[in-house]
Amino acid sequence: MKRLRLWLALGLLAAPLLCAGRAAAQQAPREVAKGFYQLVVGEAPSGLPDEREMRLFTPYLSRGLRTFFARAAKERDEAMRAHPDEKPPFVDGSLFSCAYEGPKRFSLGGVKVSGRFAYVAVRQDAGPGENVEWTDTLVLVRERGRWLVWDVRMGCTWSFRMGPTLRAMLGGK
Repeated sequence: MKRLRLWLALGLLAAPLLCAGRAAAQQAPREVAKGFYQLVVGEAPSGLPDEREMRLFTPYLSRGLRTFFARAAKERDEAMRAHPDEKPPFVDGSLFSCAYEGPKRFSLGGVKVSGRFAYVAVRQDAGPGENVEWTDTLVLVRERGRWLVWDVRMGCTWSFRMGPTLRAMLGGK
């Protein structure tokens, strides 16, 4: 009887966790994009996310993109050791947006799903009183039953944008 009660108690404790995991796995691309950009705007990382920020971003990132971030961090750390008096790569600027300072606000546009990829238009701006707006495209991939960030296609039209895509900035293709 005690063993049965223990199993019932454990089941009641585990059920919400299992349901939460299932709910996260079933999030639509729009919900994933919203959560991701709330994090981008809220944290406003400059350069590669630090350890704390990376823990926050990791649940949103595809396996391949996490690999690019790890390689970029290794490249940054090696450059810091090899040339301590020079500015290493990946230490400033918003990598998640084509604007160097990053977005202060965002709104989601259309979503297109094509096979295992989803494309979400993300309108962004530099904040109140600024006349700088742009639209990047968040590219999500279906991986292990979840939508995860695969890339960000930078939509800025000005010449001093951060880069063409997040993957390209991190040294990928």
